Amino acid sequence: MFVWAWLNVGELRDLTNQLQHLAALSLHLVDLARDELLEFADIKRELANTFRGLPLEAYRPHGHS
Repeated sequence: MFVWAWLNVGELRDLTNQLQHLAALSLHLVDLARDELLEFADIKRELANTFRGLPLEAYRPHGHS
């Protein structure tokens, strides 16, 4: 949606220029997505390490085996 609106505003008049900017924008978005995924993975790793030392019984509701 953002890319479509950006290309249709008319700010980039030359098709070659549009493709170069679109390629640069795509690479930037891939970098942003990678950073977000790595940050999410770090959060999940911290949570996993927090609960790693608990005995299995701690995960079960009381009264269930």
